[in-house]
Amino acid sequence: MKKYLIYLFALIIIFTIISCNNHQKELPFLGVHTYQNNDTVYFTLPEYKFTRQDSTIFGSEQLKGKPYIAFFFFTSCPSVCPRMTQSAKRIQNSLNNYLDKFNIVSFSIDPDRDSLPKLRNFAKKYDADLHNWHFLRGDEQKINDIGKKGFYLGISKDKNEPGGYLHSEKMILVDKDGHLRGYYSGTDAGEVKELIHDLKTLIFNK
Repeated sequence: MKKYLIYLFALIIIFTIISCNNHQKELPFLGVHTYQNNDTVYFTLPEYKFTRQDSTIFGSEQLKGKPYIAFFFFTSCPSVCPRMTQSAKRIQNSLNNYLDKFNIVSFSIDPDRDSLPKLRNFAKKYDADLHNWHFLRGDEQKINDIGKKGFYLGISKDKNEPGGYLHSEKMILVDKDGHLRGYYSGTDAGEVKELIHDLKTLIFNK
């Protein structure tokens, strides 16, 4: 009987380990990759720098070494942007003990209307902790270029869209080396929960 219980206990441990391993998510490397000496060279975001809400220059160089979440918005957006920003705040609140281990980057696609004071007021409205949440503005064409060529997201002016712009509601997960690791709907609570989980994976599995 004792041997049977030991055997049963061992089986339970084995099945528990297998079950845990099966639920571990392997985050993909996204984008168009290249090959060098028969090895895959994963797509890396091109370098960029814009002006942060506090008037300092900020970009890919300052983001190196930590994973981050990026999304595109504009402060006068009446539709998806408020929900995306609320999702970003939810992420920040969920990981408020680890603010020094990740970043959130919000790119304004409407620099004509989104002045730096307006970005600061917008951040204050959503109680954004600016310790690791950065609101960026810059030349409209350069913002569009990093959106399309870097994050693979389309951005365009459209007078028929609320606020005059057509853009994605996706939030992008970027690892510490500038690789794209996931796309999530910033307006879907379930996908935001998944994003929090995947961000934790990047934070703790260095």
